[in-house]
Amino acid sequence: MNFSSRVSKKLCPYLKKTTVRQEAASTAHSLPQAMKECPYVKELYSSFGVEDQKDTENLESSHSSLGVTSTSSAEPKLFKMEKTETSCTRKDPYATEEESQCSMDISPKSEKESTQYDKKFDASINQLKDEGRYRKFINVERHKGSFPRATRREQKDKSEVVVWCSNDYLGMGQNPKVLTAMHDALDNSGAGAGGTRNIGGNTKYIEELEEEVAQLHGKEKGLVFSSCYVANETTLTTLPQILGPDTIYFSDSKNHASLIHGMRNGRCERKIFRHNDVEHLEELLEQTDISRPKIIVFESVYSMCGTVGPIKEIVELAEKYNALCFLDEVHAVGLYGPSGAGVAELIGCHSDRVMISGTLGKGFGVFGGYVTGNANLIDVVRSHGAGFIFTTSLPPTVLAGAKASISHLRASQAERNRHKRNTSTLLGKLLDQNLPVMKSDSHILPLFIGNPVLARTASDMLLDEHNIYVQPINYPTVPKGEERLRISPSPLHTEQMMDDFAGAAREVWTNLGLKLLDDYLVHPEMEEKFFLPADDGKKIDIGENHLYTYMDGLVL
Repeated sequence: MNFSSRVSKKLCPYLKKTTVRQEAASTAHSLPQAMKECPYVKELYSSFGVEDQKDTENLESSHSSLGVTSTSSAEPKLFKMEKTETSCTRKDPYATEEESQCSMDISPKSEKESTQYDKKFDASINQLKDEGRYRKFINVERHKGSFPRATRREQKDKSEVVVWCSNDYLGMGQNPKVLTAMHDALDNSGAGAGGTRNIGGNTKYIEELEEEVAQLHGKEKGLVFSSCYVANETTLTTLPQILGPDTIYFSDSKNHASLIHGMRNGRCERKIFRHNDVEHLEELLEQTDISRPKIIVFESVYSMCGTVGPIKEIVELAEKYNALCFLDEVHAVGLYGPSGAGVAELIGCHSDRVMISGTLGKGFGVFGGYVTGNANLIDVVRSHGAGFIFTTSLPPTVLAGAKASISHLRASQAERNRHKRNTSTLLGKLLDQNLPVMKSDSHILPLFIGNPVLARTASDMLLDEHNIYVQPINYPTVPKGEERLRISPSPLHTEQMMDDFAGAAREVWTNLGLKLLDDYLVHPEMEEKFFLPADDGKKIDIGENHLYTYMDGLVL
């Protein structure tokens, strides 16, 4: 295709519809005719000094021999038309009757004019804002060595805040052993990983970390990913490819998005059982052929509500009905169990039927995710999982820091003990302020609000008026009408910080006219939803299923 055809083809509907053969047959006369009939093409070639047949031939010849895109040193004025014509009247010899007239509107378009795409995008965002579900990210810079204190930056202004919603549950992102290990790896190996493991290879850091996570969970092998979202999604997408299209997933109704997306991408049947309802799960298993490949997918700690999965009971069903289990321990690793391996370790549940996923970015305070299980199962994911194969490996600094964090928490109980103590202390202070703390079987303390706009407003008031940072949790993370503030105490919060938070929260509740605990308890059925304050001289009743009932030495 010659130069003039290449340029014109992008601009003129006639040339856009012609084939290479048609162009070759008509090139000798098409351009001069086009310049007569189409103001857009005429404007284009006039900017190159082309006015007639002879100029056209010279331009063609020049570009054919030199292979350049313009003989003029001036910049073509393609979008500075001063013509009054706004449509092309050129006849298309190859068009149907309906298409015989080229009527492309060539009038200049305003840069601010919305396209059909812009309108869709804007409508979606405006709907989120109207419903109070639009997510705002606060600029918060953590302080090395003084977390949970941080600096909030708002344009040119900055202020000191206390963070109450971090998933760095144990503050391991500040641990000196972790930081030293990361500095050493940086000095030894530099910043990046060099690509995927297929290209860049393994490092001693990743091999040591995978051995560490396997030992942590008592499994044969571990496999590290760029995040636990990727680990979950990749593993659950891959397994049905190997087990066959008749594989069936059994999924808890409150499973995390990464688990749901992985199962969907597996393109096999999926049955959903009611949250933590073992009887409902067994009903579904009974209806399924015993020979079909079956995988039960659930979590140990459900992070938005703080409930805990019935691990032992589900594993027993897996053995009874010949199923595998995929257990997500993301919000439990580091925090529970004698060595921080999670809830399964805490309650003494070990089974070769269970593969376990975990994160390196919450209880362990760094970044990344992993899965552990039998060696052949892990090798299948390593060999077939696209999310593993085609993703750049974690850098040496992250790998070294994660291993140092796991190694420390496998031996140290100090962080877990302080975490339990602070969680119980804050719960008592919130109840003393008559605040509605939703029942939880773990370290998560949800403050119930039930309205997305008020949840956002309460969060903003705590931040702007009290320098307390805690994010609202809205749909789709929780059901509509279940909006809340999600509190996650750490071992590093002080008694004064807890007093300040409880007092500030009560002030915000009062100023916004939000319901207090007593307002809910006028309805007896609501006693099942919230923690109740302790009677004088008695402990708070946390319920028999709370994880702290498995831990010695904790007084609530």
